[in-house]
Amino acid sequence: MRVLYQVDAFTSLPFSGNPAGVVLAADGLTDGQMLAVARELNNSETAFVLAPDSPGHDVRIRFFTPTTESRPADTPRWRPASPGPSSTGCPPARWCRSPAPGCGSGCGSTGDRLRIGMHQGAAVFGPELDGSATGRLLHALGAAPRDLADSGPVQIVSTGHAKVLVELRDRAAVDRLRPDPAALTALSRDIDTNGFFVFGGRMRRWRPSHRRGSRC
Repeated sequence: MRVLYQVDAFTSLPFSGNPAGVVLAADGLTDGQMLAVARELNNSETAFVLAPDSPGHDVRIRFFTPTTESRPADTPRWRPASPGPSSTGCPPARWCRSPAPGCGSGCGSTGDRLRIGMHQGAAVFGPELDGSATGRLLHALGAAPRDLADSGPVQIVSTGHAKVLVELRDRAAVDRLRPDPAALTALSRDIDTNGFFVFGGRMRRWRPSHRRGSRC
């Protein structure tokens, strides 16, 4: 029997925050079946936990959006340093991410609450978007040039999975955004990134492979 969870991140209240699906013991599911499950859940991502496919890790994870498989900078293969995952899918000690260096996570518990933390590699600051690309991005987000903050550039930044960071003036400017998914997909392809983080009092994220953004 496969177990499916819906996990709400960035919140302590059920049915709020940023939801994601998690399917344990997903071995045997076809790509089409994984995509169908992700489409039915309709979250920004659904994780499918699989048995390892080579030595050096104990868990292999594949991620699907409702439209396609999401491929991070490297396939997430998490190796717990302690006994295997509990029924929640979370081991009680440190995990290492392989093969990417400098990535890892820790998982513990306080009473009946789980606490998970992670670290990533050092940030690599890529090129700033030129005027033409910035204009395309603002139009695709449903924003105006006056919505941009004065404190920083619109720039590609990566810790292994490149995103465009966009700072707006305030939270109201972020909340007003009405993105055009097709335009964002085209721009993401042209500038070779995998999504956009827009922030200004709050953060919203868009990935080209999904129709809606995530809020934090």
